[in-house]
Amino acid sequence: MPTHLIIGASSGIGLACARRLAGEGSAVHPVGRGAAKLATAFPDVPDSAWTAADITCAADRARIVAAVPPLDGLVVSAGGNAPTPVAALSEERLADLTAVHLHAPLLLLAALLKAKKLRKGASVVWIGSVAACAGEPGNTAYTAVKAGLMATVKPLARELAPRGIRVNTVVPGLVDTPMIDRLFAALPPGARAAQAARHPLGMPTADDVAAAVAYLLSPAAARVTGTQLTVDGGFLAT
Repeated sequence: MPTHLIIGASSGIGLACARRLAGEGSAVHPVGRGAAKLATAFPDVPDSAWTAADITCAADRARIVAAVPPLDGLVVSAGGNAPTPVAALSEERLADLTAVHLHAPLLLLAALLKAKKLRKGASVVWIGSVAACAGEPGNTAYTAVKAGLMATVKPLARELAPRGIRVNTVVPGLVDTPMIDRLFAALPPGARAAQAARHPLGMPTADDVAAAVAYLLSPAAARVTGTQLTVDGGFLAT
C-alpha cells in the first residue's frame, strides 16, 4: 500500500488530494494547522495518522518527520495569499510568504531525506500557481515566492534522481477553495466573474488538481520528473 504525506490537508487542494489518494487505496498522513479541522476532515483516519502542525516551525517539522513511516509520496499544498500592492508590502508580510511557500517546503524535504523517510521511487509534488507565470497587479510577493518554489523542481529532480526520487509541480489556475473565497471577499464586486472568464474551460476544482497530483504520485508517472503539470482551465493560454 503506497504511503503519502499531505501538507495542508485540512482544506482546499490538500484535502482533495488526501481524499483522492485514500480512495485509491493509499495510506495518507494528513498535516494541517488545526487539530479540530483535521479530525473533522478525516473522521475515518486514526488520530495517530494525522498531525496538527505548522511547517514553518522547526519543532513541528521534526514532529512530522518523527511521526511518519517511510513514504512513497510527499505533497505540499500549504499556504495562502492575500493581494498586497508592492507599496503596502511589509518586511513581515514578505517574510511570512517566503517562510510558508519556499523555506518550509524545502526544509521539510531536507529533514525527510536526512531521516531516510522517502523510499526509493518516491514522488514529491509541490503545488505551484499560475501566478508564478503571469503578471497580476498586487500579487508581486506571492508570485515571487511561488516562482521560487517552482524553480527548485529541476535541480531537485537532477539531485534526487540517483535515489529514484521524482520531483514535480502541479500548477493550478484559480481554484474554487476557501482561500479563493477569502481573496475575492477583499476585492471589488465582479472580480470573481471577471477572473472566471479568463479560464476558457472554466476554473479548475480542487478535485481536478488532485487528479493531476495522483497521476504524478503513481507508477504511470515513473519517468516524469523536473516538470510542471498545469491545470488551469486554459488561463495561461489566454
